[in-house]
Amino acid sequence: MLLLEDSKVYTASPRDTMLFAAVAFGVAAAARPSEMLGSAKVGGRDRALQARQLRFFADDAAEIELHLDAPDGTCPALCELRLFVTKTHKLGETKIISAPTAVAAMWRWLRLSRPAPHALIFSNNGRPLSTFALVADLRRRLTRIGLGDMAATVTAKCFRRGGASTLAGLGLAGADIAAAAWAPGSSMWQLYADDPKVKRARAIKINRLMQSDVREAVAAGPAAASSSARTDLH
Repeated sequence: MLLLEDSKVYTASPRDTMLFAAVAFGVAAAARPSEMLGSAKVGGRDRALQARQLRFFADDAAEIELHLDAPDGTCPALCELRLFVTKTHKLGETKIISAPTAVAAMWRWLRLSRPAPHALIFSNNGRPLSTFALVADLRRRLTRIGLGDMAATVTAKCFRRGGASTLAGLGLAGADIAAAAWAPGSSMWQLYADDPKVKRARAIKINRLMQSDVREAVAAGPAAASSSARTDLH
């Protein structure tokens, strides 16, 4: 997300604003393409995101809801995304999106487009955005900034891959990654975070988490350090 934003490959035009919001939000939600834009195979356009499925809040406690007619300069802290039906949650689920770039991009697009509650979010001039068009556009932009090799690997699953890879690279526990967009206890996220660079970054992050425990044990004295060592060996 940040790479695309910093490269200035997207302009401030309505179309580019929509496309960047779709990419940024899709990655932050680790969304399936059908959950964002609908699918010709599963539920058609009925599954595409509608404006009524999003709620914005000014605080992490979700006590102050923000609406699109808020004063200029208003910046939401997070967004709640309500999915009615998903592959793993037949009764629907609510996702919390708090990645600043994704929240800001979606807020900016909705403030610009002002869709009715039941209107599709990703539609410009009456033309709904398709997964094919979004993926093709993303490939072109990546190629334009010299990332042709990456562009060649982009598929409709790029949002789930991007979400899983980002969380894995941060060193999060597998259960926490699964909870973000997969079924509880699922290991399917590993299929999307199989890049050697991601695995290496994950290993480094996880190992560095040991530093604080070691430092605390040493500060507490020999007895605590010895106890910590015995616990780790077990």
